[in-house]
Amino acid sequence: MEITSLTDDGAGLPVAVAINGQLFTGADVASLDALADAISANVTLRDLGITASSDGNRLILGSMRGDDLNVHVSGDATDGIVLTDASADTLALAGAGAGQYNTASVAGTVTVSLDPGYRLTSSSSGAGNLFTATPLAARSDLGLQVEMSGAPRAGDQFLTEFNEDGVSDNRNALALAQLQTDRVLGGGKTTLFDAYAQLVESVGSRTNEARIQQEAAQGLLAQSVGLREAVSGVNLDEEAGNLIKFEQAYNASARVISVARDIFNVLFQMVA
Repeated sequence: MEITSLTDDGAGLPVAVAINGQLFTGADVASLDALADAISANVTLRDLGITASSDGNRLILGSMRGDDLNVHVSGDATDGIVLTDASADTLALAGAGAGQYNTASVAGTVTVSLDPGYRLTSSSSGAGNLFTATPLAARSDLGLQVEMSGAPRAGDQFLTEFNEDGVSDNRNALALAQLQTDRVLGGGKTTLFDAYAQLVESVGSRTNEARIQQEAAQGLLAQSVGLREAVSGVNLDEEAGNLIKFEQAYNASARVISVARDIFNVLFQMVA
């Protein structure tokens, strides 16, 4: 079912929409998007397999189980919605005043799968006919495939049907957990756990080897730098010691010259 043209004139009675007995009012019917969200969030409708989606211009309402869809609208006569079914038939469903509502139902669909050699006919014709002019072709296996192994014997039977109460069925979880110990790698010789342990061991060994090589390379670098500095480098402590030595030698020489000058001055004075 398609719902369009959700209208509320804002005066008088507010518009309200009920889907299969579940009532939506107020903010839930402010727009088609809001109504679709409210329907999708309704636990009762979700359990019935009723779904809703909206692109803002139209709301698509469906039933996963093929049940009938019942729509009720209440409010003013100027409020309402427009319904369109799968056959493109359209119906404007408006409010009917205080305490009143208008309703419409869209019948669900039935999927029939027949074994080879069987036929299904309808005694009705026209609008009451069960079949369309061009029946829809569908896969009889419903998309399910079953593969069996071994040699069948007379009297062997098997039954395939939908699982409707498998809430506590944990066979898939157990099968997934079994992968930890199944030998599925290395030609059937290694488990996933062993392969992971080998990977961790290999990564750790290569990491430790790279660390040792890095430390050795750093030692060689430090040794090379020391040899270079010994040949062409400058030792600041040694140069500072030489400066002090040269300063003291200069001061001593200056002292000798000063004493000699004083001696010559005394001698000159005595001669004069």
